[in-house]
Amino acid sequence: EADLVEGRRHKELTTTEQILAVTSAAITWLKKQNQHSKITVIGFCFGGHAALITSTLPVVSSTFDFYGAGVSISRPGGGPPSLELLPTVSGELTCLCGTADPLIPESDRRAIKEALKKEDPEGERLTYIELESADHGFMCEQRSSFNAEASELGWGLLLEKLNA
Repeated sequence: EADLVEGRRHKELTTTEQILAVTSAAITWLKKQNQHSKITVIGFCFGGHAALITSTLPVVSSTFDFYGAGVSISRPGGGPPSLELLPTVSGELTCLCGTADPLIPESDRRAIKEALKKEDPEGERLTYIELESADHGFMCEQRSSFNAEASELGWGLLLEKLNA
């Protein structure tokens, strides 16, 4: 419990500018290692929210936001909701949410789905996947919310993209 409190404290101190600075530096380093590599960003929970923000960097080819809570109602450090950044996403973005996730209520899931559809009506780059009965943390085998079926689907989509 103390670790969760400490983690949330750090999350509350994090800004969008910090997320972009750190991920830009990491991507610059990766590109120096292999100039031809495609950049895929992956994040879970607050990391999913950070991944969505990072998807705005032009060098990012694909992003997976696994249960990134808060994207429809907030932005790290303040400002309009992170979903308002969607017009600046140049690569592919996949958002996966579970219907039983208390951190992403139905109203938030609907807002995410509608924003992605508005920005990319044909769903060619921006994809929303809602997993029935999946709770927050459904990908983590160490959590009581682990959902084998949802996890298999999530990992499968990610691995398919990484192996393409």
